Amino acid sequence: MIQHFILIVALLELFAVCERAGAQFLTKADFETFQPGGIASNWTDQTFGGAALSFAPETNNLHSGASCQRVTVSGINDTNGAMFYQPFQFQSGHVYSAGIWLRAASNSLVQLELRDTDHYNYDGASHIVTVGAAWQQVVINGGWQADTNAQLTVNFLSDGTNWVDDASLAEVTSNYLYAPLVNTTSTIPATLFGIHVNKLTAANNWPPIEQGILRLWDVSNIQWLGIQTNAGTWTWTHLDADTNVVETNSPNLPMIYTLGQTPAWAALTTNTLVPGTEGPGANSEPRDMNDWSNYVLVVGTRYKGVIQYYEIWNKTDYKGYYAGATQTW
Repeated sequence: MIQHFILIVALLELFAVCERAGAQFLTKADFETFQPGGIASNWTDQTFGGAALSFAPETNNLHSGASCQRVTVSGINDTNGAMFYQPFQFQSGHVYSAGIWLRAASNSLVQLELRDTDHYNYDGASHIVTVGAAWQQVVINGGWQADTNAQLTVNFLSDGTNWVDDASLAEVTSNYLYAPLVNTTSTIPATLFGIHVNKLTAANNWPPIEQGILRLWDVSNIQWLGIQTNAGTWTWTHLDADTNVVETNSPNLPMIYTLGQTPAWAALTTNTLVPGTEGPGANSEPRDMNDWSNYVLVVGTRYKGVIQYYEIWNKTDYKGYYAGATQTW
């Protein structure tokens, strides 16, 4: 009898998950009712650093229904922000699908996020798009390992007028629980188990965990600003030492080198936020893309056969690391 009871409870929990999948967790997500000031019911805005948002109902050129939300963004720069969001408590171990329809008066850069309200740099999912005059839907999928107070956030990254309609937030955990296995016979390749090591050249600092790949990041003086201190000066001491450590300890271990972190002499602007002490302009786009192309060519040529993989930049969705225009790349 006890076993039957446990089975029934388990089935009920399974059915509850299935019933939750696809349920709409947002309220007033159709943008048909509005608060004083023109912002949609149950939605909130947040700005900082001089950025501004203004809101109004819109009844023309809708995605659906009788109205949508018009949002006018102004004052955006590299060090501030403007967000439009609705909060929700995400449950641990569950997968959520969020979507929203957007259009803009002219090309506008917008980020859709599942954003942790307690740790703003922690996203459960994120996607940046360029929005044009035609309605387009943006969809992201994600979640957290722990219960998390978070928001479905529309983060405006450029000035202009935008329209928002038909938001959605649904649980889709069952889509992943019951998805067919991609491969049931092969082992997971070792290259999916990587690591990056700070102070790689320090004595006894080589990790004895048989990692399958090593990422060259969080190591001093090996990014662009440390290698090319001015247009005609290249300093290879640190990157040579780091790659030599890898080749000495594990000759066949693949390496990933993360490009980026602009030196001040090559930066479009040096008045941007910087992570830690990496220097002014480190998170700026290059002033001249020929300087970037030359840097990539020189590094790739020098380490051909030594470094197997390259990343363009670290954390391009966080302005502390990159505050330039994504269209540049």
